[in-house]
Amino acid sequence: MKWVKAAALILLCILFLFPLYWMIAGSFSSMIGIMKFPPDFFPSHPTLENYARVIAPGWIVLRWFGNSLLITVSGVLLTLVTMGAAAYSLTVYRLRWTRAIYLAFAATMMVSRYSLLIPLFVLVRTYHLGATLGVILTGVFYPLGFFLLYNFMRMIPRDFIESARIDGAGEWRILFKIMLPLCKPALGAVMAFKMMDTFGDYIWQQLLLQGERERSYIVGIIYRIYEEFMLTRLNNYGVAMAAGVLVFLPLLVIFLSSNRYFIEGITLGGVKE
Repeated sequence: MKWVKAAALILLCILFLFPLYWMIAGSFSSMIGIMKFPPDFFPSHPTLENYARVIAPGWIVLRWFGNSLLITVSGVLLTLVTMGAAAYSLTVYRLRWTRAIYLAFAATMMVSRYSLLIPLFVLVRTYHLGATLGVILTGVFYPLGFFLLYNFMRMIPRDFIESARIDGAGEWRILFKIMLPLCKPALGAVMAFKMMDTFGDYIWQQLLLQGERERSYIVGIIYRIYEEFMLTRLNNYGVAMAAGVLVFLPLLVIFLSSNRYFIEGITLGGVKE
């Protein structure tokens, strides 16, 4: 019955991949080609007009992409440092409340980020953080990163730490010179997950990044769909599909370039406290 399982898997792959294919094919079709019945599964008259209308603002699209890179890279680096330091302190210093703190960190993973939008917005307004800085700093706390790094650091023998202390190394030097380099698999997993979360975040970035020059890549591209609708008073599905492809491509590149770290992250997540 192996061929039955293989056929079922192939059918499931087709069902899951068909919407993606339809989006890509529709992005090269005109509105008439998309709406015709029966539909053309291959664009009869391929066109790049939809993509041209999405990137019509020109250079500002590159600025949006640069803003996303700045937010993503800065957020990932700060997250690795802060969550690495938190995991190290909880791993090395076994205090009375260590387990309670660990469980508190782990429990926050069950809280939806979107339920915290109002408190986060009030926090940004209270401390007068800029739009871009507010997006970066409010994303530094990353419970999943702490969870993965903590469980990995627990598997590292304490002999490394004791030897470094005998040689006169301080805590920060031990963290950056010994512990974090030994945690490369966990760091890679945290980096992969955090990059996907940050670059693909829309609601929080759309709430803060209101200025045209401040927008991130995804916020700017989706705003172009809204502008297109306001100009034409028509839902142009071709433009929407082209915008979807442009949003999807960077996320696909991030995923493919860090695919093995996603797998390692799932494996590390199975380690219990």
